[in-house]
Amino acid sequence: DFDITTNDETEYKGGIADDIVDGIQLNIHGRINSDGKIVAKKVRFGKSEVIKVSGEVTAVDVENQIIEILSIQFNIDNNTIFRDKSIEEDENFHLISVEVGDSLRINAFEQPDESMLAIKVTRVDDSDETCIEGIVESIESPQFVIDGVTITVSDATDIEGPDQTSIDLLAFFELLLTDVELEVKGLLNEEGILVATSIEFEDDDDDHDDHINKIAVTGVIADFESEAEFTVNGHAITTDENTEYKHGNILDLTTGILIKVKGNVDEEGLILASRILFQNTHDNSNRVELDGEIDTFDSVEDFTVNGNQVTVTDATRYVRGTIDNLILGAEVEIDARLSTDEIYIAYKIKFEDDDS
Repeated sequence: DFDITTNDETEYKGGIADDIVDGIQLNIHGRINSDGKIVAKKVRFGKSEVIKVSGEVTAVDVENQIIEILSIQFNIDNNTIFRDKSIEEDENFHLISVEVGDSLRINAFEQPDESMLAIKVTRVDDSDETCIEGIVESIESPQFVIDGVTITVSDATDIEGPDQTSIDLLAFFELLLTDVELEVKGLLNEEGILVATSIEFEDDDDDHDDHINKIAVTGVIADFESEAEFTVNGHAITTDENTEYKHGNILDLTTGILIKVKGNVDEEGLILASRILFQNTHDNSNRVELDGEIDTFDSVEDFTVNGNQVTVTDATRYVRGTIDNLILGAEVEIDARLSTDEIYIAYKIKFEDDDS
């Protein structure tokens, strides 16, 4: 814990100095003085519950600094961080660049006046899927509400319980309470209701030690020795009799398969998978990311990253470099799709800085 002090130069966002009372959630930016106290340069008011939303922009008001997604209006201020992780990778991406129909991920919190203030806005490539993460406000089976967004659940919804195991619709509503935090992915229908395709209970932050050991990794299986010894994006993975499989089974584990792994990581960095979800690698709408060194190189049309064979085409885009930078040992981040002959066709290659 730190002692915090303010001065005449302290800037307040979402409130004033008189609003600071015991129990209120604040975000402090400042410096530590010679007495070991933090001198606050900026004080931002908010709640501990951060809402995370991803989906298509339905309205933009540049003059009043507002972005709307899922009928939620997010206020923008000078401290809101903008990032572009879409294929455009616009380094100057900001509010003025946002258009209706853009796919965004927004992290925000509720201010004292109940308006939502965006902490971070990230543009991503187009997706039909919408995601919201937040606190359940009300429940009326088979629906519930998060931050004003009505969500409907069915037997087709993939539901992961608090212990990371699959549960059915009946068990879900038996566990569901207001003030529970969920992550929901789904599709918006014509009535503006989010039809859930998947639901996950979020971890209780009070159980901090367990929380920091949990990890989720998405990538392609490499260095496959057995179902208890393989890697994904350079992470060593193991399984046991409690590992749960979705959209596949233990026999489907092999080199080149795209999976999402959830589990706990030990002190040596080994991930014990509690759940493995097989991704549809033949669906071109799925983005596959390969991150690492070029470990073998015969030509630009024949090289490997983390043991995965990669090729380029005339349509491949390059960031922070050109095709001439494709050499043995180069650090790259590749967006690709897996062809039917198990070769990764790169549509974007980003060269990592040597000093990064």
